[in-house]
Amino acid sequence: MSDESQRPSGEERRAQGLGAEREGLGDREMSRLHDQLLREKKEPNELMRPMPLWLVTLSGLVVAWAAFYFGTKYAGFSAEVFDPNYEGGQVTVQAEEPAFDPIAHGERIFRNNCVACHQSDGQGLPGAFPPLVEVDWVQGNPDRSIHILLAGMNGPIEVNGQAYNGNMPAFGGILSDRDIAAVLSYIRVEWNGSEVVPEDRVADLRASAPRSAPWTGEEILADYPLP
Repeated sequence: MSDESQRPSGEERRAQGLGAEREGLGDREMSRLHDQLLREKKEPNELMRPMPLWLVTLSGLVVAWAAFYFGTKYAGFSAEVFDPNYEGGQVTVQAEEPAFDPIAHGERIFRNNCVACHQSDGQGLPGAFPPLVEVDWVQGNPDRSIHILLAGMNGPIEVNGQAYNGNMPAFGGILSDRDIAAVLSYIRVEWNGSEVVPEDRVADLRASAPRSAPWTGEEILADYPLP
């Protein structure tokens, strides 16, 4: 066998040299070498790093500002307040509904239901539809007019000396108590100088004296004579 085949390789020589160095080191030197290695290469760990102080301070300021803003702008959790300039203690005042005006309401009811026959000025059509202006049929006791509007009226009648023979439709199933009281109040106050008709009076007559058949002129005047 040749001398080259018996000669140790480079790795074998390094291992032999390291072993020789280890044999030449004492326990103290070996411990110092291990400490140096540990300082140079720290063992990995999974511990969380502490939050930087500046970030902690900034987070605290944001939370404090949010609490102050919420405390001054929350508006009592009111669903009606969405004003960015809202001030604490501010009271929301709801607008009051306007008072009911029976005359104005009655005029609207008249124009929607009565103008075709009695005309917008209440003068009617001679020989076909009687007038409502300055007539004794709508003056005095309002019960007469209330019954006519509730049940209707047909047959011959005389208004201001002129004869009429027609058919007045019933509005009891169309208009409410308030509507009937309002339209009669409009006719009586605006064109006849009489007083308004109370809504509860219409309700009382509707409930106490229901009638399905229309009135005749003789029937209504027998119960409610003209003034």
